Amino acid sequence: MTAIAIGLHYGVAETACTKAVATYQPDNNRSQWTSTPHNRLLLDAYNANPSSMRAALTSFKRMTEERTTERTPLCILGDMAELGAHTAAAHQEVLAFAHELGLPTWTVGPCFNKAAGAFEGGLAFENTKEAAAHCKSTALTNHCILLKGSRSIALEALVEVL
Repeated sequence: MTAIAIGLHYGVAETACTKAVATYQPDNNRSQWTSTPHNRLLLDAYNANPSSMRAALTSFKRMTEERTTERTPLCILGDMAELGAHTAAAHQEVLAFAHELGLPTWTVGPCFNKAAGAFEGGLAFENTKEAAAHCKSTALTNHCILLKGSRSIALEALVEVL
C-alpha cells in the first residue's frame, strides 16, 4: 500500500502501480521464494529479530495452511544477532512461539542451540555447516521450508542442499 501511495503521489498511473506491486520479486535473501528440485523454500536470511521472527512464523503457518499442497512444512531458524542482554530470552520465546504454532522447527546457531534444550522434537545445529551436512545426508524432499535468521548465520548456504 505504501509503494502504491508513493507511486500515485509522484504521478505513476494506478494500473502501473498495481502491476509493479503484483510482479515484485524479492531478492537479497529477503522473503524470497525459491524452488529446488526437492523442496519449496522461503528464504528470509537477511535480518532477524524477535518481532520479524514472529511475523515470519505466523505468515508461514498461514501460507502452509492455505495452500492445497502436500508439502510438509518445516522451519529452519538461525540465530538472531545483536540482542544483548535479551539474547537468551528472545531465542527461547521465538522457539516457544514456533512450537505453539505447531510448526516443526530446526535451529541453527549457538543461541538457538541453547534454547532448543528446553524443547522436544526439533533438531539443533551449532552452525550452518552442521545443518548443511545433515540436510545433505537426509535428502529432504517434498517440504515447504522457511529459512529465517540473521545475516551472520548465513542460512542461504542451505539452499543448495535442500
